[in-house]
Amino acid sequence: MALEPPPETTHPSEDTAYEAVHQWAQEHGYGVKKHRTKEDKKGVVQRRNLECDRSGVHNVINPCRTRTGTRRTDCPFKVKLMRHLGDGETWKVEVVNPEHNHDESWDPKVHTCHRKRDREDVLSNVKALSMAGQPARVVMTALLQEHPDTLLVSRDIYNQRAALRRERLGGLTPIEALIKALEEDNEWLFEVKIDDETRRVTHLFFTISHSIDLMRSFPDVLLMDCTYKTNKFKMPLLHFLGVTPIETNFSAGFCFLPGESASDYL
Repeated sequence: MALEPPPETTHPSEDTAYEAVHQWAQEHGYGVKKHRTKEDKKGVVQRRNLECDRSGVHNVINPCRTRTGTRRTDCPFKVKLMRHLGDGETWKVEVVNPEHNHDESWDPKVHTCHRKRDREDVLSNVKALSMAGQPARVVMTALLQEHPDTLLVSRDIYNQRAALRRERLGGLTPIEALIKALEEDNEWLFEVKIDDETRRVTHLFFTISHSIDLMRSFPDVLLMDCTYKTNKFKMPLLHFLGVTPIETNFSAGFCFLPGESASDYL
């Protein structure tokens, strides 16, 4: 396809050479990615190979999984960045294969490599709004208002929020992180039951100490109700609600259940 290759220019560093090729590709409807390097005996990079971001073929690791789409077309386009030493270090852009086997992209947002450049500038905004409990759509709206030219899309926001969650969990599963937090906070009391065979949590009751004090003071009325679809495990959440003599309510406790059988409630 007639997608114009970058000009063979010279730059003072590898980073500036790559940035020049990257910017050219964005302006001409395709993307590039770093591929292989060639180093000298001291481990110094002498050559950096770049490819079209649609190079290679989709490798189906597990054919039993649902088939997903791919943008890879085994595109042959290749560029190399060559290090030269003379009066000083320079890096030259050299086009190895200028040909593409796909059409020009209609929007740079379809290329992950172009969206990555915007990601670093807005990570702090996404993190601050996410930590404040704002949903992804609100985060995206705020991001577009502050950075109207951003190339990020909603999927980038969801991916970043997922990365933040993994960071906060510190390598633990969500249930492990929750139990650890309950163990470390003396104000919370809890009891957990685990299936001996599957090692999965079946019941988790938790409450805070002052709720127990309130229940002991006002034990006459206790409301119980289950809520549904509150978590990805589809476990009902049993909510215990106490009532004071002045007709105010307080949460007496919570319990995740595997179902609503009599044994679960007992």
